[in-house]
Amino acid sequence: MKIILGWIMVELRKILEKNNNEYFLKFKHIEENVITVASKFRFFFPEYTNHDTVHLINVENNVNQIISEKILENLNDDEIFCLLSAVWLHDIGMIPFDNEINEYKEKDKKERELFVKEVRDKHHIRSQGYVENHKDKLGLNYVESNIIGNICRGHRKIELDSLSDSNLNNTVRVKSLAAILRLADECDITTKRESQLSIDGIDEDTLNTHYHIHNLVQEIKIDYESNNIEISSIIDKDKDEEILNEKHNKITNELIEIKPFLKLVNINLETVSLNITITKDLLEQRIISCIAQNKGVYSLSNEYITIEDIDERLEILKYSSKYLIDNETLTDDKIKFKEIYKIFPQQSIQDFFYTDYVKQMIIKCFSMIENSFNVYWNNNERLLRMDLLKNSPTALSILLYIDEVTDNRNFNTSSNQNGHLMVDSILLFGIFNDLHQYTDKIDIESIQNKIFNLDILNKDELLSRLNYCKELRRLEK
Repeated sequence: MKIILGWIMVELRKILEKNNNEYFLKFKHIEENVITVASKFRFFFPEYTNHDTVHLINVENNVNQIISEKILENLNDDEIFCLLSAVWLHDIGMIPFDNEINEYKEKDKKERELFVKEVRDKHHIRSQGYVENHKDKLGLNYVESNIIGNICRGHRKIELDSLSDSNLNNTVRVKSLAAILRLADECDITTKRESQLSIDGIDEDTLNTHYHIHNLVQEIKIDYESNNIEISSIIDKDKDEEILNEKHNKITNELIEIKPFLKLVNINLETVSLNITITKDLLEQRIISCIAQNKGVYSLSNEYITIEDIDERLEILKYSSKYLIDNETLTDDKIKFKEIYKIFPQQSIQDFFYTDYVKQMIIKCFSMIENSFNVYWNNNERLLRMDLLKNSPTALSILLYIDEVTDNRNFNTSSNQNGHLMVDSILLFGIFNDLHQYTDKIDIESIQNKIFNLDILNKDELLSRLNYCKELRRLEK
C-alpha cells in the first residue's frame, strides 16, 4: 500500500491474493489471457492511443487510487475479483474476433472505415459479448461472466441504471463497479499512457486530437480530504489550455453522471480541479502579445498566473533580453523584433501578429527582406507587398528567417537572380496557408485585387483558389 495525500492507496490484487487465493488465481488467468492478445489491440486502430497492457495497468492503478482503505471496507471479495477482471477485459472488444481479420482485409476502404467505426462505437458491448462467449477459456462460470461482462459494458456510453445488480446472491454492486471503472478509464490521460514508439507515423491532426493530452497531464490525484480529483499539467502553448479545459469538463460531466452510483460504495468525490503550470516561455509570449495589443499586462493574472510571476518575467524581458523599452512598450529595433517574432510558435502567433505594432515593424523590416533577396521595388510595388505581408504570419516567418528555413550553405538568397519571383511566391504561399488558419483575421475581399497584382499565377487560377477558400469558410460556418 502507498500513502496518497494522507490516505492509504490500496493495491487490490494484493488484497485479493491475501483474502481469496482462488479468486486471485482466476484473475491472474484472465490477465494472462488478455496479455496474449494485447498486440491485436492496434490491428483496427493503428492511429489510436494505446489500449494495450500499458493502458490496462494505468486503469488498474487509477482504480487503486479511487478506492481508499476506508472505501475498501465496503467491498467484498466477489466485487474486488469482478472489478479487477473487468479492468483487464473492458477494452477486449477492440480486438478482432473469430474471422474478422480476413473479413476486414476483403473490404474496400469505405467499408473498412464503417466497420472500424462500429467496432469503436460498440467496443464496450463487444467486450461484454467476448467475456460471455469465452467464459470457459477465461475460467469463469455463467454468473461471473455475466457480472464481469456487464461491468465492461457499463464502462462507457450507457445508462448505468440499465445494468442489473441481481447476481451472486446480490453481493456484487454492478452499477457502482462500472462507475468506478468508467472514472478510472476516463482518468488515464497522463504522460504514462503514451510512448514515442506508439506515435511514430501518426498524422498531425490525430496527434493533436487523441495524443497531445497525454503530453500535457503530468498527474491525476484523488484527494479524499477535499473529495476532489486534481488534474496537474504543464502547458507551453495557448491551445494547450483549451485542450485541458475540454478534458476537465468531460471528466466533470462524467463524475456528475456517475456520482450517485459511487456514493453507494461510499465514494464521495464531488469535484474535478485543474492545476495548470504555465511555462516561462508561454508567459513571456502572453506578456509581449498583451503589450502589442495595448492591454495591461496584469490582466493576464488568474488562478494559474500570479502578479509576482508577471513582475518577474517583465524584469527579465526588460533587463536580460531587452525586448522592452519599458514595461509598456516593445522595442522598435529590427534585429530584436526578429528575436521577439521567433519566440512565438506558429499556432499561437495570431494575437500578436495582427497588431499595429507588428504592422509598423513589417514596414521597418521590409528593407531587410529586400536586401536578403537582393531585390528592389518602386514605392507602389513595395506598399503592395507590405500590405499583403501584414496578412500573413507564415510569409513573414519565411521571409525574415529564410536562411534558417533553408539551412543550406549553398543557398544564397542575396545572389538569387529570381529574388522578385521568390518573394512573391512566398507571399502567395503564406497568404493561402493563413487563409485557412486565421479565417477571422484575413478579409479575402480586401486582399483579392492586391494578390492579382503579383503576377505570379494567372487571374483565373488565382480566382479559382480564392473562391475555394471562400467556399471552405462558408461550409465551416
